[in-house]
Amino acid sequence: MRGHAKSSSGSSPKWSRCERGGGESPLFIAMNLKDINESIYELESGQSTYQSCHRLASLYTVRDHLQPVQQPPPMQYSGADKSEFADVEKDKLIAIFDELMETLKLLQPRLYDGVMRRLKE
Repeated sequence: MRGHAKSSSGSSPKWSRCERGGGESPLFIAMNLKDINESIYELESGQSTYQSCHRLASLYTVRDHLQPVQQPPPMQYSGADKSEFADVEKDKLIAIFDELMETLKLLQPRLYDGVMRRLKE
C-alpha cells in the first residue's frame, strides 16, 4: 500500500496513514524516534525526488521536536583571578581597552552602547 514503509525486517509498517472522516490525510504518525531516524537514513541514501525531499523535511521536523534541545551552559565570569588578563598591567589594559572601545564606537555604535550600558550597571 502506498504511504507505508516496511521496517528493516520487512514485517510491519513503520508509518500508518491517518483516516479523517472517510478520506485519507497526508499525515503520517511515527511509532518512535528509532523508526524516524531509520527512515531518514533510507531516504537520504536513496534517490532525490520531490516526494522523498518532502518526506525528509517532515521527518526532520518531527525528529527535531521529539529530541530534547541541549542548551550550552551559560558563560560565567568569576573574577580577574581566572581571567586571561589577570597578569596584564592594569594601566596597559585600560589603554588598550580605551582604543578598542573607540574603534567599536565608530564601527559598531549599537554594540558600543550595549557594552557601555553593561559597564554602568
